[in-house]
Amino acid sequence: MNLILLVDISGSMKGFKIGAVNDTMENLIEALRDYSSANAEKVKMSVLLFSKITHWMNHEELDIESFEWREPECTGMTSLGLACRELAKKLKTAEDELYNIVLLSDGCPTDDYDEGIATLDIHPTFVNSHRYAIAIGDNADIPSLIRFTADSDKVFSVSDLNNLLTILTSVLQVTQPQQPVNIGNIRVEEDPNDEWA
Repeated sequence: MNLILLVDISGSMKGFKIGAVNDTMENLIEALRDYSSANAEKVKMSVLLFSKITHWMNHEELDIESFEWREPECTGMTSLGLACRELAKKLKTAEDELYNIVLLSDGCPTDDYDEGIATLDIHPTFVNSHRYAIAIGDNADIPSLIRFTADSDKVFSVSDLNNLLTILTSVLQVTQPQQPVNIGNIRVEEDPNDEWA
């Protein structure tokens, strides 16, 4: 399994949200190690963090046995378009690979998301990979997440952050599948006052 996580570390993720992500990642790494050992399947992971800028926690996929999560600092806006362009650069160097790509975000893109997602939509590696998105909290831009996955059934909404690990392990199929609550036909209302999401 080749796994890429895109993690929103904008200012609105500060506090309880990023704390829940940090706890989840520590447990997810253990679950992936157990999965790799039990199934004799090599698991490799890389993480792209994004806020006003983007940076790779590790650009090249690391074997899950040697992967270490480093707690990020949350600040700035939600440059999801920039994150898409950065992901597209990486995928160009790995055109024969297929990935599980998971996007975690709690807000709305604050840059040119249309341009960013367009760079991915024309990329066969992205199109053919398994793509999921997790909306953290109640203010995430669900339509933008659906554009990322191209499938509303692969977008999951997490209001109770205690469920974040369950949803991640379920979509990656590294535990007995449970039924995470997907967004279905939930109506999404925009918050005009949410400038930092």
